Amino acid sequence: MISGMVVRDGGPTEGAYVRLIGPSEEYVSERRTGADGCFHFPGLSDGTGWRLVVMAPGGARIEQELPSGTDETIIVTI
Repeated sequence: MISGMVVRDGGPTEGAYVRLIGPSEEYVSERRTGADGCFHFPGLSDGTGWRLVVMAPGGARIEQELPSGTDETIIVTI
């Protein structure tokens, strides 16, 4: 499982869209962060090449490569 939090100015970012892109550049899933800024993607296969595309309120957008392996907690700073 991949889980994490989207942070802006030191606090959680509510309403950000977190898109999971697979190793073959395919769209896999998308989640929207709640008031706690958190997201979760369960049941991913291990491997490299996974990345997140985060789009936050106000037009901020960032892409971040995920470390290989699962059960990682990711902090995405916008």
